[in-house]
Amino acid sequence: MREADPQVALIEVFDHLAHIRAIGGDIHPGILTAKNLVFCFGAKPPDPTMMAVRTVRSASPNCRSAS
Repeated sequence: MREADPQVALIEVFDHLAHIRAIGGDIHPGILTAKNLVFCFGAKPPDPTMMAVRTVRSASPNCRSAS
């Protein structure tokens, strides 16, 4: 297990799925969860890819890959 870095901080967890449901939006049946994590990487991110948004795809058979 890695030690916690005191310069790294979780800022927010935004639950897109809960938000879409709350506003009465349409949700594709293949979307089982949709959360964004917003956090600070510290004083010196190791490379630009650390700043990229990551998407975790559902294992649902209704969800097609974007590749």
